[in-house]
Amino acid sequence: MNRLIVFRHLDSKFFIWFVKYTLKIAYLTLTILIGLSLVKNANAQSNNFVPISLAPIAARSLAELYYDFPTGNVTFLDIPFTIPPIYNMVASNPNSPGLGTFTFEANVQTPKSAYFLINSFNTAYYFDGEKLGEIVFDFTDGSNQTIDLVVGQNIREWRQANDSLITVNWVTDPNSQPVFNGATPHGRGPAILDMLKINVPQNMQGKTLSQITVSDQHIDNPGLFFVGITVDASGSAPSPSPSPSPSPSPTPSPTPTPFLDLPWDYEGKGLSFEQAALNPHSWFDHKYPLQNVACCVEKVFYFRGKEIDDFYRSHNGYDYASKNGIVLDTPVLAAASGWATFKSWQNSNGAGNVIKIDHENGYQTWYEHLASDGLIVSAEGQKIHVNKGQPIGKVGMTGNTTGPHIHFSVVKNMNGNRSFDDDYPYGVNDPLGWEGTDPDPWPADKNGAPSYNLFIARAAPQTIAINQGGGSFTLNNLEVTVPPDTVTALSKLTNKWGPFESISDSIKSIIPSFFLDFTDNLGQKVTQFTKPVQISYDYSNADLSNINEDSLKLYSFNEETQQWDPIPTILDKINNIASGETLHFSQFALMGEAKDLVAPTTEVIINSDEGQDNWYRSNVIVKLNGKDNDGGIGLQYTLYTLNDNDWFEYEEPLIFEQEGSYKIIYQSFDKAENKEDRKTIEFSIDKTAPIVGASTDRLSDNNNWYNHPVTISFTGFDTGSGIDSCVNPIIYSGPDDINAQVSGTCADKAGNIGSASFNFQYDATPPEVYIDADPKYIWPPNGKMVNVQIRGSVKDDYLKDTQFTVEDEYDQIEPAITDFGQIVKLEAGRDGSDLDGRVYIIKVVAEDLAGNKKDSQVQVVVPHDQRDKK
Repeated sequence: MNRLIVFRHLDSKFFIWFVKYTLKIAYLTLTILIGLSLVKNANAQSNNFVPISLAPIAARSLAELYYDFPTGNVTFLDIPFTIPPIYNMVASNPNSPGLGTFTFEANVQTPKSAYFLINSFNTAYYFDGEKLGEIVFDFTDGSNQTIDLVVGQNIREWRQANDSLITVNWVTDPNSQPVFNGATPHGRGPAILDMLKINVPQNMQGKTLSQITVSDQHIDNPGLFFVGITVDASGSAPSPSPSPSPSPSPTPSPTPTPFLDLPWDYEGKGLSFEQAALNPHSWFDHKYPLQNVACCVEKVFYFRGKEIDDFYRSHNGYDYASKNGIVLDTPVLAAASGWATFKSWQNSNGAGNVIKIDHENGYQTWYEHLASDGLIVSAEGQKIHVNKGQPIGKVGMTGNTTGPHIHFSVVKNMNGNRSFDDDYPYGVNDPLGWEGTDPDPWPADKNGAPSYNLFIARAAPQTIAINQGGGSFTLNNLEVTVPPDTVTALSKLTNKWGPFESISDSIKSIIPSFFLDFTDNLGQKVTQFTKPVQISYDYSNADLSNINEDSLKLYSFNEETQQWDPIPTILDKINNIASGETLHFSQFALMGEAKDLVAPTTEVIINSDEGQDNWYRSNVIVKLNGKDNDGGIGLQYTLYTLNDNDWFEYEEPLIFEQEGSYKIIYQSFDKAENKEDRKTIEFSIDKTAPIVGASTDRLSDNNNWYNHPVTISFTGFDTGSGIDSCVNPIIYSGPDDINAQVSGTCADKAGNIGSASFNFQYDATPPEVYIDADPKYIWPPNGKMVNVQIRGSVKDDYLKDTQFTVEDEYDQIEPAITDFGQIVKLEAGRDGSDLDGRVYIIKVVAEDLAGNKKDSQVQVVVPHDQRDKK
């Protein structure tokens, strides 16, 4: 985003920039022409090159940058390089991958110059002229030489086409030359690689170069990547010493001796080698066997040189599954003797648990997706010797798998260093070899390991001589009848077993295909016969459990149409022989229609006390009832994995008692190799009721007493499934009670119910109060003190206090009253002008503990005229 903003704000500079770089491109064209000549001539004079492999610290696949990039021992402009299939990235920006500095040990005497296969990335035009990083030569005497890497001078963008911004696709230094142009998988046009020559000063050429450091020092996005370094060690030296010749790498035998067997007991499953090996679930891909590397093909190129549709792209080995007699927990056997090591599923990049066996002959075999139990070695870094045929583990489903199978692959030690750490992916090869008419694209185009047949049990082609009289000839379970005079001279009939074939998902081979060739006495292939040749194929050992036997037909592959053509076929179902006639030889296959193409299903039954959102409040019992479709050939098994651990065969209900969350992935397989899509159920168990609390909408009215309606609300706390609901707030308005109580509940999502009670004191009724006086009239008004008795009562269960007061209209008499029954003295006197008499008001106020109050009063009067009171 920042770059786009910068680009927009540089519009005013664009014209200057355009003129500047138009001149620069012209200059560049001239300097390249001159430089190519100079470099070519200079390089031709030196042959003491020391390539430095970047493999020890390289980490990223070259397939990320280029298609078809050459690796191994490669020469550019007469300069040899050792290029691993991985490259180094140097980036100082912490948001970019890699490190800011890489250092390489050199130990080269009399260095004259060094050559770097190096470019940059993210170099937009506004970085032109800026220092991107530097290269430092360190010598054993402590001196050094520093060379700046400057954008547009000796370093440029690796993508030739313009990106979203204009990138720097030029260099002006004649010592920087393009040596490789290829395609990039990024979809942004061609990709280029430059070779930068750096000369060592004359006064340093007699020294010993100890190390080379490459660093990226730019604070923005640009960085460096490079794939090779070579030092020219022909500099001037005061006392030159002859350089020791490098030790020659061992030359592999062009045709290694077969030493492998298949990694399971296929014979115990009633299979021949051809029935097992030539009917895999997935083939080795000879174009791009770059497993776990994003690649570029839609078909698989297998060992016969044919492209076939296959769901498993870029496959680096063979998958053997249920049609090969392999199910979950099938013992996996060592294909040959050797030293076994282990890599866990956490560290195998999707390959699951892996055992690798070094056979000490330059080859290593890999066995992937193994179950976690039964491993012969289960600790990384440990090494155990195993014998051929010895169990090393069990078939599992660890890593990225679609079903139980053995992923079996073979890796060649490419550089003879007896370490396989630097041989992936280019060391992988096909143990069935290569039988295509064109060169194998893996070693020819990609510099991968060549493939040879490495299986001991692989049957060699069978050849039989046939004369003019013809005859019937038996080749294993194949009989070929050649009529007389079909050939005019002694000829040869050759049979070779081929892979299982298919026309569609429903029509497929039941036994290996076969190739028939007829050659005359001159070695010329006979492609057409004057008389039909009869072919009879014994299919007694074929698995017909999923094949409609009546549909069996012999098919011939038509090279012109690239289609399978049916041959009129006679079936002898008693002796299991299919016969047909042909006028030419090619590849033949016996195919039939599958009975069952429908995947099984799994019914899930969960028994428990269910709440909401897949929460349960009691033990959970899970039943996985796998069932094949009506008319299917039967269920193989139902498999499941719990919480992303190993896969197991479902045999009995699964019982879950502990609180927590569970995830079950399950999948049913039938015996016809149909499989249900993986499905997932997730549930959680919460047996603990929530904690419930209560609160009121206000504080108490008095002394922890409530004296008018109060609202009590209930809230819950739950660490399991969480609160689902609580009772509605309760309004309490009675009865009066010193031990009033309100209870409420909260439920969690699992259906557990917690409760709580709120205890409080409630009194909304004021006291009952009555007061009277005797007498109520005082007469005569002679000024004497008269006894007046206070009568009355106060009733309340929670009485707190009673207070009496006397109010004298004249504010003269205020006797103290403490209780009913008390006698007080009131003055019987009045003012003569007081026509309504002198009034005494005697009042009592009662208050209960809840703060409710009630008062009552009585008047005692000294009247003006007593006659009115008679």
